[in-house]
Amino acid sequence: DPATTGWNFPSVEEGRAAYAEAVGLINQERFNEAFAALERTQAAIGPHADVLNYMGFVSRKLGRFDAALAYYHEALTLDPGHLGATEYLGELYIQMGDVGRARTQLARLDDLCAFGCAQREELARWIERAEQ
Repeated sequence: DPATTGWNFPSVEEGRAAYAEAVGLINQERFNEAFAALERTQAAIGPHADVLNYMGFVSRKLGRFDAALAYYHEALTLDPGHLGATEYLGELYIQMGDVGRARTQLARLDDLCAFGCAQREELARWIERAEQ
């Protein structure tokens, strides 16, 4: 009990609630608020690939490409097979003007998705548009 121990860390339940809030805010394109909710999530549950992936996504949407790159790399360090982080990293590379590195991410998705997946198809569309 925080009242008797002096510890007042957020609970896992608070982390889950903050994560759900963040996803809702992302869907509403309220990225600054979403990032704050993701920070609360991380404070409650610690580093998690899904949270870091969304932190990268939100950072990218806010134009903070260096931060996005760091979050995606951290997510992929925790979970090298994370489909979302792999796709979003490829999208970031396109936004940074590096289609070659985006193609590397597409090849990685080809390896991860033996029968294809939505993340692979979305990144392929991004690459196609970038090459037009």
